[in-house]
Amino acid sequence: MKCVRRDTMEFTKSSQSAIVDHVSHNRIDDAIELGRGSVRSLFTGEVPFGHFVTSRKVAARYKVTSTRLNGTKFKVSVTPQGKWKSQEGLEEGTCEIVPGAAWKMLSADGNPFGTLCLTAPHVHVMHKIDQRMPGSGPRVGDRVAFVYLQPSKADVDADTLQIARAEDPVFAAENKLQLDSVFYFEHNVRSPLEAVLEVFMKSPYASLGWQQEHAEAMNRVRGQSSLSSVFGFRTAVGRATTSKIARVPKKRKALSPAVVVAKGAAGVGIGKFFTKKD
Repeated sequence: MKCVRRDTMEFTKSSQSAIVDHVSHNRIDDAIELGRGSVRSLFTGEVPFGHFVTSRKVAARYKVTSTRLNGTKFKVSVTPQGKWKSQEGLEEGTCEIVPGAAWKMLSADGNPFGTLCLTAPHVHVMHKIDQRMPGSGPRVGDRVAFVYLQPSKADVDADTLQIARAEDPVFAAENKLQLDSVFYFEHNVRSPLEAVLEVFMKSPYASLGWQQEHAEAMNRVRGQSSLSSVFGFRTAVGRATTSKIARVPKKRKALSPAVVVAKGAAGVGIGKFFTKKD
């Protein structure tokens, strides 16, 4: 259950917890409708900014696969400050650190040696913070918060690394930067919600309209128009069929998915930087 993991973003925790709460009280239809609405609110930008924030602890060293100038691969350990050493301990050096990109490796005598790609987004954000305000960046042992920004069409065409879009949440919020809803759906939201909903229905991705909204969101990033936006209609989504063990709940006034998720949010970590209005 993702809702109990510390490194899971608040939107995923709140959405999955709210669905589980409905299920535990046998409100299966409400759980399914919440799953439908939660994803819709994600793609329409109704979720509070602070609910996308994730944080990770900066480790002293990371093990990565690097590439020599001749193209051969080898394992190294590298510090967040860019000091690297081969797994056998026979080779070592430093890196030219570029936040959001692969690092150029230099040998101990300063000559070009190869490249390595540290796929730890919080380390790249740490360096971005330090570059903007020298001496103020996080250090080893600190937890670094980050969000992923929506890629531009040029980023998509160039297949830019995902770490290039990791950003400091405070900087992103102050500059009103748009978050990557497609990435969050694919890597943080879809699987946790399906894990619960698939017990009661077949293919939530297709049945709840997620597939269409996912495709339309990807088209917007690529600068393409969907059929629904061109011709002014939406593809019909079939009514989700629940299992026979689900009883029909009594009718009651329903809250919007965004409100339900917001009510369930714990407001921890980066939440202190954002108000309810934000």
